Amino acid sequence: MKKNKAFTIVELLIVIVVIAILATIAILAFRGVQKRAVESVVKNDLNNAAKGMELDKVVSGSGYAMTLPISVRPSAGVSLSLAAAGGTPVYSSLNPVQNAVLFLDTCMALIADGVGAKPSDGHDYVSECRVYEKNKLHVNGWNGRSINTPITVTSLQAYVSSYVGGEKDEFTTKGNAFMTQWASRFQAAGGIFPVVGFWDNWATATNGGVMKPTLPQPSIAGGSSSSDSFCINATSDKEVSMRWHIKAGGSPAEASCS
Repeated sequence: MKKNKAFTIVELLIVIVVIAILATIAILAFRGVQKRAVESVVKNDLNNAAKGMELDKVVSGSGYAMTLPISVRPSAGVSLSLAAAGGTPVYSSLNPVQNAVLFLDTCMALIADGVGAKPSDGHDYVSECRVYEKNKLHVNGWNGRSINTPITVTSLQAYVSSYVGGEKDEFTTKGNAFMTQWASRFQAAGGIFPVVGFWDNWATATNGGVMKPTLPQPSIAGGSSSSDSFCINATSDKEVSMRWHIKAGGSPAEASCS
């Protein structure tokens, strides 16, 4: 009788192992290419941001700005922020809802500082941030409406660009300045985009709703910003574990400002 040829179990296992090894190598190679591509985009954004800071310094004649200039526009998925000014609270290891508290508090602090104000008649371009539902943040002002989660830098920019009323140029200038500083201050204080959820404004300790938490004690870290120096942090949505930065007169490097 003629015997049929076939693979043995050992041979099949060897083939499976080889295929698995080749697949792993291919995946690692692809991840390496992807990481290098993201890093290239982030470094380019950091270099452009540093140039923007230098140009702003020359134009103002009064040292480096304490917030990123409006002209600094990061690529999609990239977030840039100046390191926290000395003494500014910086938080770490925030849970998602605490992160949202910091995001809301940053908005209200900017309003208190007059960043969203309309100088002529007191009807501010941005007048309030308020949580009504846990999946959105309502921003009151000339373009008063809710911004749905997940909230990114792009979401804040869209709030301004969607405005179609009167004084569009003035609103756009003031609104972009507000949103740029909002993102910058939030990240400089340890906040992380995207903001994925808030809390139930009706929640109590017993009704099962998500209550508004308190922020933990801050850790003062993240470097400093002053009129004679700066450090810019950068993150990317595509490499969330990675951090980059650039200092005045320096080149982009890994890790956050220190």
